[in-house]
Amino acid sequence: MARITAGCMALATISLFGPSQPSYDPWAWLVWGREVAHFSLDTTSGPSWKPLPVMFTTLFAPFSALDDGIPPALWIVVARTGGLLAIVLAFKLAARLAGGPSLRRWTAGTVAAGALLLTPEWFRYLIHGNEVPLAIALALAAVDRHLDGSRRTAFVLGAVVCLARPELFGFLLLYGAYLCWTEPSTRTLVGVTAVLVVAAWIVPSWIGAGSPLYAGNQARSEPSWSLSLAPSPWRAALSVAQAQSLLAIELLAVVGVAGVLARRRAGSLGPERPGVVVALGAFALTMVALYAGMTQAGFSGNARYVLPAVAAIAVLGGVGAALTGELLVRTAGTRRPVVGAAIAGAVLLLAVVPEIRSHVRATRMETSESLERSRLHSQLDRAVQRVGAGYVLLFGPPTVNRSFQTHLAWDLKLHLSDVQGSRGRGVVFRTPDQPVAGVVRVYPRARQRVPIARVGPWRVSERAVARHIFTWPIEGFSLRNAAASTGG
Repeated sequence: MARITAGCMALATISLFGPSQPSYDPWAWLVWGREVAHFSLDTTSGPSWKPLPVMFTTLFAPFSALDDGIPPALWIVVARTGGLLAIVLAFKLAARLAGGPSLRRWTAGTVAAGALLLTPEWFRYLIHGNEVPLAIALALAAVDRHLDGSRRTAFVLGAVVCLARPELFGFLLLYGAYLCWTEPSTRTLVGVTAVLVVAAWIVPSWIGAGSPLYAGNQARSEPSWSLSLAPSPWRAALSVAQAQSLLAIELLAVVGVAGVLARRRAGSLGPERPGVVVALGAFALTMVALYAGMTQAGFSGNARYVLPAVAAIAVLGGVGAALTGELLVRTAGTRRPVVGAAIAGAVLLLAVVPEIRSHVRATRMETSESLERSRLHSQLDRAVQRVGAGYVLLFGPPTVNRSFQTHLAWDLKLHLSDVQGSRGRGVVFRTPDQPVAGVVRVYPRARQRVPIARVGPWRVSERAVARHIFTWPIEGFSLRNAAASTGG
């Protein structure tokens, strides 16, 4: 596994030659990592607090002394390594749970990995360094370690997952209770780890925002795109969940669980560890129900909340595909594995082709938006460099489209609250309002703004009154000198 991890890390590093710009949440984690390193944490603005990514970005923060581009690149490598590992582990886990002959295992693994790759949001999260693919990789690794009999390691991995996805904490407690019952010597580990997970969510948010529950309140802030604002939030959530998975894979997942139970009752040779297969099925159903309930309760309903369930369904779908393939082989009456595999593959393709087109189209659209978002982030960097950070900050915190507030805070070494609350009193970085950029909030509006730079679609302007006041020499130092000294 170490070689596979190293290979995934190498591929993730090579991918930095392509579009590799973090999005809104990852830029916030980078800002918070820098603030933790400098003992100046402020979490009153931005997304909700997440301990796992900030642990990494805190470790990466010192590299800013060499180049501000190093910490974002390191986080992208970590996140993409996790995403690639998740694909490998989905293959490994499905093959392992299917058990039996090599053809059955390969069928299960291939279907599981393919189903995860066809998740429309997957490439978007890989491009921008979202935490969910990494969390899914850790969760699949925890199940794999459980199958190895390493219960303590599985529990610790599950705890690390909960540092990225708090809604999974209930499942961790259930597994902890199972460990305490079956292995009393693990009780101290379970208790201490659970307390540390809770503390990692509460204490930094308490320090950075003055409230131990601030992260939860942020998660329920209901932005304009939130599914909780829909006429029927839980139905909207179920629709999003369905859009992330193939119906054929869901049906195969049901076949996988049912087939395992049937073989277990019949006492015939079946998949390894049938209890784990059933547990994964229960987990997937509970997660989807929890996702719908959270959306109804006011959470945004972001698709990443339900992706752990989608990953579990992909693994179970692989098991179901392997069992279905064997059934088709027996029905066809052939003893040649290659012929049987061809029959099973043909039937599976006929079942998924109608949906694959829509998923490929959705994946292409998400990828296209991600590439556009990455282009805008790169051009924002160039706009800041062209104007000069020193010149921008002489007017106070700047304003930018909502989706780029965390990025601008990173570039200018500001708190997120400074940029989010500036409302156009200083320099304004503006790109046309669109779904990937968000709106620019400027209040009150200046009578006149003076354009000072243009990079691609980005327009940078300052208040005319500010120019009038601050271009006066101040102890032999003027704004234009400041701009020249910072490369503006």
